[in-house]
Amino acid sequence: IGTTSPTDKLHVSGSTRLVNTQFGNGITINAYATGDRNSLIDFRSYDSGNNQYGLRIIRGPGLNGTSEIGHVGSSVFRIRTWDPGSSLRFNVANQGDKMTLLENGNVGIGTTSPAYTLDVSGTARITGNTGINGFLGVGTNSPGLPLTVQHNRPNSHVALIENTFNNPGGPATNMAVLDLKAYGQIIYTSPQPVFTRFYNSSNLIGRIYTLSDGFTVG
Repeated sequence: IGTTSPTDKLHVSGSTRLVNTQFGNGITINAYATGDRNSLIDFRSYDSGNNQYGLRIIRGPGLNGTSEIGHVGSSVFRIRTWDPGSSLRFNVANQGDKMTLLENGNVGIGTTSPAYTLDVSGTARITGNTGINGFLGVGTNSPGLPLTVQHNRPNSHVALIENTFNNPGGPATNMAVLDLKAYGQIIYTSPQPVFTRFYNSSNLIGRIYTLSDGFTVG
């Protein structure tokens, strides 16, 4: 259509419009009627040197074939929505929206209405170094100091710190337990006094005692 020298079974040269292709009666693209084959759509463009670039949508073969979108070229691959109030959502295994990106840049994992730049509803795990250039709040959304720990449950623990000391040349020793109560009491217990040890290689060169066994403040 629009050409006298078609190179495929249907070759259209010019603009094309497809209507009434709603889901269920739409267009099916298949490389071959049978066989272990991929199906794909290519969106091609060329530069002044006739170099080809494009976007490819691929569906792998079989029931569990892999689907992917490939971008050829060194420019930006952008996913965009147009209307105000729209968002991007990612649904995995048809189990609901698992990740959401709002127009203000907030990203939600486990929530579709993130209130922060990164809003996670659920358990998070970080394996690696993490730097925070700002205030860190534990139990509060509005920390006023570099580290703010807030706990409102009465007669419970704010922090419980356990430390196992690995003695060079000897077995690991449970050195200390520091218990900070919600009402301000600090309790320290240990099999032996707490101290800081300084080593040069495996040789002990000094120690500083800081607290004694059973030390309590408050």
